[in-house]
Amino acid sequence: MRSKAQIVTGALTLATAGALVVVGLDTAATAATVPAKAPAACKADQVTVTIGQIDAGAGQRYAPLTFSVHGTTTCTLTGFISKAEFIARDGSALPTNASHWNDHVAPTTLSTGHDASVVLHWEGIPADDENIDQAPPAYLKFRIPGDSHDLTVRWPDDPTFQHGQLQTGAIHAV
Repeated sequence: MRSKAQIVTGALTLATAGALVVVGLDTAATAATVPAKAPAACKADQVTVTIGQIDAGAGQRYAPLTFSVHGTTTCTLTGFISKAEFIARDGSALPTNASHWNDHVAPTTLSTGHDASVVLHWEGIPADDENIDQAPPAYLKFRIPGDSHDLTVRWPDDPTFQHGQLQTGAIHAV
């Protein structure tokens, strides 16, 4: 049979151990609820943009517009490109009817080796009032989410019909 001293000592040991567990859980819970600081939004001068290989079929054209960062930059893109405009070789604006389809939007972090892209979609068949021999745009000018500076990328040698119709999805990780 245990003495009162052994019972009290055992109770204190259990109480101390319980307090350590409670303190440990409380600290872990606090650490888990502190959000990590997200990288700042990307700026136009932090990214390089390229248009990838065209995928064509049944008059439709698709190509990825890919975003990469310079050097050790880390930044975030969230949403859709905006103010898209086709540009002619002489620098003049061409008819552009840009829109985007419903797509899941989530922050995408860019860093060295971790790129993002958006799907571009345009028409490869002319409207009744368009010439099949019309020259393709030379460039696509647009803005990334949260920035007011234009980015310009060389457009592939492919005409954009249906009066410059261009649709895009949201920016996603590659």
